[in-house]
Amino acid sequence: MRKKKRKMKRKILFTPYRGLGDFIHSLPLIYSLKESFLNYEITIPIVDNEQRKTSFSLKPLIENLVKFDYKRLREDLDSQRKLLYRGKDFRDKFKIQFEERRNFEKNVYEFYLKDEHYDLAIIPRFFNIDTIKCEKQFNLYDLGEVHNLHMVDRSLKFADILKIPKKINFDLKIPSTIKDNKGRKISLPRDYVVFVLSAGRVTKKWTIEGYKTITKFCIQRGYCPVVVGSENDFEDSIKIEEAGAVNLISEREVLIDLGNFARIAKESRAVIGSDTGLVHIADAVGAPVIGLYDPTRPSKFAPYNNKEKVVSTNHTTKRMVDIKPEEVISKLEKILT
Repeated sequence: MRKKKRKMKRKILFTPYRGLGDFIHSLPLIYSLKESFLNYEITIPIVDNEQRKTSFSLKPLIENLVKFDYKRLREDLDSQRKLLYRGKDFRDKFKIQFEERRNFEKNVYEFYLKDEHYDLAIIPRFFNIDTIKCEKQFNLYDLGEVHNLHMVDRSLKFADILKIPKKINFDLKIPSTIKDNKGRKISLPRDYVVFVLSAGRVTKKWTIEGYKTITKFCIQRGYCPVVVGSENDFEDSIKIEEAGAVNLISEREVLIDLGNFARIAKESRAVIGSDTGLVHIADAVGAPVIGLYDPTRPSKFAPYNNKEKVVSTNHTTKRMVDIKPEEVISKLEKILT
């Protein structure tokens, strides 16, 4: 008997940027692709340790939406990436080393994806991947002018190129109850406001005094402040806890995973935090979000569904320390009333 030829699964390659917030901004494009390419698998390659951590945390929230394709990690490549992407002079590095960073990323993807086959490749970067087998590749050069577009709208321009309907969809799969990472149920007051202390860089963090002022305001109005973040935020969280906030930050580990944070955000009266992945998850699940912005442009990176609630110094000093608590309280009062 003649053996039946095994049919290859149709695949779409998608290479979003590595940050958690960047992935959330990509959700509408992913949902647009899912609806128009019903029998295709959307594959996201994981090419460094930072991206691996993000994808591992995200998996429970985006079950059956995309497939993360883990690749063997090379320490020399990951070390080189950290040199290119981190440093005190981050903004200057970003401008000066654009070409070097672009070439590095191209080399990484071409190394990891060599001889892979895809039916469609969407690469939100300024290069194609020459080592893959794929006739239809689209990158940022194909989008034309994107400078003033929000990241969500920019990614959706790929839908325009493909001539498929756009889906403004941020749906995430979140648990029905709130638990910590040991499975213990967490009970929160009925009316609470969430403070997100985490930030990708120290310069993005708001002041402790600012959060303590908002804590006092919330307590006076009958709302409970709840502090979330990573173990790196523990010392700051203790100071805010002393002012009356409920502290959900542990000294040695991340106490709340992304799914449970999403549930906390969804049930809150408001979420306040700087430009970080948790703030964008809160925005995705429908929470009222006050985004605090300094060097990063709100026009490009604001919580997409809460753009009008941003408090920013981007147009003036570009310093988080100059964000006044009174401005945040003004936005919060409108939400709570």
